Amino acid sequence: MAVERCIGVTRPLFHTTALTSYHVNRLLALSWILALSVALLPVLVCRPYQVQGSRSWCFYRLVGVRDWLDMLLPLIFSALGLLALLVSFVCNTVTGLTLLWNRLHREHDYHCTRRRSLHSEMICQLLAIMMVSCVCWGPFLVTIIITSLQEKGEDAYLLLAVRLATWNQILDPWVYILLRKAVLKRLCLLAVCEGGDSVFPRYKWGGSKEKRSGSTDG
Repeated sequence: MAVERCIGVTRPLFHTTALTSYHVNRLLALSWILALSVALLPVLVCRPYQVQGSRSWCFYRLVGVRDWLDMLLPLIFSALGLLALLVSFVCNTVTGLTLLWNRLHREHDYHCTRRRSLHSEMICQLLAIMMVSCVCWGPFLVTIIITSLQEKGEDAYLLLAVRLATWNQILDPWVYILLRKAVLKRLCLLAVCEGGDSVFPRYKWGGSKEKRSGSTDG
């Protein structure tokens, strides 16, 4: 998604002509095949998944008797995950900088006001997505590398890192839902009404209503 978004923003003509639905379907199928290959890798090399110490999740063999292959599988998983995070971070950074550059260079164009608003909204969403992905997945992937290289096995903070990684799927949709201009305006209004004097906005709305009714009667 980050790569497709980056190409769409930085090279819109190429995105329209080259990235047809046929190519997108092939890339999507390739992504699913790669993910399925990584998931089935322990089964293919006769290293089945192992229930971890907390008895709440399964992963590669991290405790007990291990050989070089048991150490290699978690390293491959973490390396691919960190590579995906890096590619996503770079693509989202390029996309955000391109949108920011377009916004600054079209600042005095009256007809681009709505486009600038959408650019600002997308920049905020990209920053939030990068922060959520790095905070949620980064500790888990780094902890897996450290744990796989240790001889004593499972790290004490691994379960906490797993719980943190699961929050990525929960927070990602809320980034797109909450970081929208209309939603943020409503949240700011609610915060002002709840945090400040709630009588003031009601008095203002009531006064404006009476003023409009008085001008109509006149």
